[in-house]
Amino acid sequence: MGRKTEEKEIQEETRGTQKKRPIYLQSLVFFLYTLPMIYLFIGQPGSGKTTIANKLLSTIGHHRTIMIDGDELREIFPNTDYSEKGRIENISRAFTIARFCNEKNFNVVISMVCPYRELREQFKSENPVIEILVRREDVGEKIQYHVKNFEEPEKNFIELDNNGMINDTLTELYKKLFS
Repeated sequence: MGRKTEEKEIQEETRGTQKKRPIYLQSLVFFLYTLPMIYLFIGQPGSGKTTIANKLLSTIGHHRTIMIDGDELREIFPNTDYSEKGRIENISRAFTIARFCNEKNFNVVISMVCPYRELREQFKSENPVIEILVRREDVGEKIQYHVKNFEEPEKNFIELDNNGMINDTLTELYKKLFS
C-alpha cells in the first residue's frame, strides 16, 4: 500500500471522528500519520513516562506507531547493568531500533530514563525527535532507582509536570505539541 493511499485512508478515518475529538487531537492524529516522528519520553524512574507514552498510543492508535520501553528492551536483550556503560548500551539499542523504524515511515514512541544529554542531543541532531521530559514530585517506591547523574535537557524539549492526573498531563502534552 502506497503512502498516498494510506494518507487518504487516514483522512477518511479522521473525517468521521472530527466531531468526537477536540481540534488538537484531530491535529495530532493527522500529524502522526503524515509526518513520522520519534517521541522520546525521558525522566527519572516513576515519573510516569511509560504511562503517558502508553496513553498516547491508546489515544492515537497503534497504526504505524512502535513503542520502545527501556525496561522491556532490557528483557529482550538481557541487560541488568545499570552502570553508565550498561545504560549507554541500552540507550544505543533503543535509538538504533527507533532510527530503523522511523526510516521505514513509522512513528516511534520511546520511554526510558535516558540520563545522558550528549547521547540525546546527538540523536536529536540526526533524527526527527521530539524530546519530552516528564517530571513528578512523588515517585513513591521508585525513589530508590533515582539516577543521580541525570542530565536534564537544555534546549528543544517539552517539559511535562505529571501530577498523577494522567488526562491533564496528556492534554498539556497535546497543547504543547500543537501550539
